[in-house]
Amino acid sequence: MGEWKNDKRAGFGVSERSSGLKYEGEWLDNLRHGYGCTTLPDGKKEEGKYRHNVLVKGMKKRVIPLKRWGAGAGGMGSALVLCQAAGASGSLLGHNEK
Repeated sequence: MGEWKNDKRAGFGVSERSSGLKYEGEWLDNLRHGYGCTTLPDGKKEEGKYRHNVLVKGMKKRVIPLKRWGAGAGGMGSALVLCQAAGASGSLLGHNEK
């Protein structure tokens, strides 16, 4: 699912395989190219910048399954998303310390 140009993936798109492999991000000439996130069947993730199908700048991380405590806005899922965003940007509650 996503954008196509000349019968090839181009722009933003999502590819999911029956093996559980999933890529969500930018494509160029049917290759992962630009920012994206690959989720492997074992739950590990590779996230960052891809160039010609190779992760060139990013990180690999392991997903730890958490029990969801609350539902809807403000639940544990929302808190987890905020924590992941803060960790990825290097800031916590708007403070950048180096």
